[in-house]
Amino acid sequence: MVRLPSIGPDSKSFWTKISVARHQQYISGLEKGRRNPTIVTVYELATALGVSHLDLLQMPRQSGPVEGKAKKPSAKVTI
Repeated sequence: MVRLPSIGPDSKSFWTKISVARHQQYISGLEKGRRNPTIVTVYELATALGVSHLDLLQMPRQSGPVEGKAKKPSAKVTI
């Protein structure tokens, strides 16, 4: 059995910080579309945020041009 070293006066605090950091990385991956959550995860996130799970599954509405794509010119230029 491997014993984990006690770090500082409050090792529980240390491991809590590690756990929070891992959750933040997971949430960041979800936001960026790098991870695919299970339906249980979607439901748990919705419950924690106080919204419907269906709200989390809807595509966001686009208010302008898609980032990274240039608009096409609307008028032809003749010389």
